Amino acid sequence: MTSKSKGPRKKTRVLVADDNGTYRHALLTVLRGIPSVEVIAEAAGGDECLRLAEALAPDVVLLDVNMPHLSGIEVARRLKSGEHPPQVVILSLSDAGDGRAAALSAGADAYVAKAAALTELVPLLAGYPLRQHGGS
Repeated sequence: MTSKSKGPRKKTRVLVADDNGTYRHALLTVLRGIPSVEVIAEAAGGDECLRLAEALAPDVVLLDVNMPHLSGIEVARRLKSGEHPPQVVILSLSDAGDGRAAALSAGADAYVAKAAALTELVPLLAGYPLRQHGGS
């Protein structure tokens, strides 16, 4: 006999990609404090992010817009062209409209300024699946 009761909510599996180690580790600390989030991997560059995403199939990928080897915009484009694309959040130091437009046109589900990450990212992930979000 199978139980019809719902078990615990599945955690949102997150991959973080940012070449700034200090920021990446601070973000990981915050994410690990969110009960509904499971950080499954971290990457320091775009090419590494693509390899990890292919191997681990995360639900959400948090991408710095400017990374070595492949930009966050190009990584988002490639991730979104896959068979089972994750949701993608672009993180940027800039809140410029052109960066937001480029991220969203590449298929990103959200664009968040790094300065607003704590106030915007936590509720965004808590509400997974994401709704397209242009950030502040």
